[in-house]
Amino acid sequence: MKKNVLTIKYDGSEEKTIEELIPSDKKYCYVRAEVDNHLRELSYVVKGPVKIKLFPLAGDTESMYIYKNTLRYVVAMAVSHVLPDVPVKFSNDISRTIYVYATGPKAIRINTALIEKIRVEIERLIKEDLPITKRLITKKEAIDLYKKENMDDKLSILSYRSEQMVHQYVCDDYFDYMYGYMMPSTGYVHTFKILPKMPGFLVQFPRAEYNGEIPPFTRETVFERTIEASRHWSSLVGLSTISDINDKVNELGSTDFIMMCEAHHDNQLAELGKKIINSPTEIKLICIAGPSSSGKTTFANRLRLELLSLGLNPIRLSVDDYYLPKVKMIKEADGSVDLESIKAFDVNLFNQDMLRLIEGEEVDIPAYDFKTGERIPGRKLQLGNGQPIIVEGIHALNEKLTDLIPKHEKFKIFIAQVFTLRLVLSMLYLS
Repeated sequence: MKKNVLTIKYDGSEEKTIEELIPSDKKYCYVRAEVDNHLRELSYVVKGPVKIKLFPLAGDTESMYIYKNTLRYVVAMAVSHVLPDVPVKFSNDISRTIYVYATGPKAIRINTALIEKIRVEIERLIKEDLPITKRLITKKEAIDLYKKENMDDKLSILSYRSEQMVHQYVCDDYFDYMYGYMMPSTGYVHTFKILPKMPGFLVQFPRAEYNGEIPPFTRETVFERTIEASRHWSSLVGLSTISDINDKVNELGSTDFIMMCEAHHDNQLAELGKKIINSPTEIKLICIAGPSSSGKTTFANRLRLELLSLGLNPIRLSVDDYYLPKVKMIKEADGSVDLESIKAFDVNLFNQDMLRLIEGEEVDIPAYDFKTGERIPGRKLQLGNGQPIIVEGIHALNEKLTDLIPKHEKFKIFIAQVFTLRLVLSMLYLS
């Protein structure tokens, strides 16, 4: 259940934006709305009797993305004021931050002095609470505008757009096209932090899972190296932007483009396989975790095949088979259960079963029936000599699940599509 959701019933007596219907003392407390179960920006104009739900950032992922989108816009606007004619790029980075860096022929190192100027300009824009309005222009008008402003990346994207109208967000003297919903003014993104990371800087923003607050910054060295390696490969093969991807597909054809990405993924799998078999201690448990829909199961199968080719014969297990029976799961206030919580799993049974398997015992592995919410009999397993276990699941890296297994016998892998439109799976090894 979402917390602090405000419900408003409006009679529709006159046309008003959702923002105008929010009580003045709560104006900056909400990020997005649902009108008759449809997601809407706060600038959406209500034209009749409706039921409106208003969502804060805390605990709401959709609100977090809208906040992030608006903050990116304000940062880009501030950079354009401090560094006119210097294009910048945004990408995801360590500790859930946004990485901002200059690009193109006029790219420069954004040093500490420039970072401070940009921070001051962002603060000014937020304090002035400038309205951000959406406008609709023709494709031809957009092309002429982007040519005038030397926005080559936007021009390239438009060449693939079949629609003849283009949305833009305008704020004072600045305009840009954003891929997602926005908040109605610059004053809404009042919480952020900037940290140097040469040749650019990092922007921290509030996270839904941290109750709408900025999480502590952690320097994740291995993850940082993985991100940089992904950026390097993307630059090497010319896939740094959306338009680059479109151009490459046109050049190679979709089949060859996919096969090129698959070849890179195969190289990463081969590297992983060598790390596992060359480990100074015998690896008994290979743990694979990642966000929902990140490809954990597919990756686990491919890694199994890679290890088979190297003389190992791993078995694969899913943490999902160790869900507690639904009647034993801790329920939320609305009666629902959080299937992504570690508390939804039988942690003790998983620990015991992994230990018994590693010690050579025959173990009855359960299966989970998601239709009935019950655990059912699965299969009997017994490991052979030197046979590792591959386990995959969203909590596979959580030490609580495997604390009976010595750390030096575990090899941990986190997989994720680090960049939203990156078509190559980036992998993080935590051996």
